[in-house]
Amino acid sequence: MKKHLIHFLLMAVLSVFSVAAFAQTTVRGQLVDSETDEPLVGAAVMVEGTSQGTVTGIGGYFTQDFA
Repeated sequence: MKKHLIHFLLMAVLSVFSVAAFAQTTVRGQLVDSETDEPLVGAAVMVEGTSQGTVTGIGGYFTQDFA
């Protein structure tokens, strides 16, 4: 019985850690003007419905990590 409890607890802990690992996401991209195809430098990129976001850098590229 004790051996089964230890296995169950070990599996529960491993499951929690695996869910946390899958929850992390990175969004990357480049913003360009639709008419001129020039990169948009310094544009704000926000996730709709949240307060998370970032700003594009040189070349219009952005990266945002989510936990």
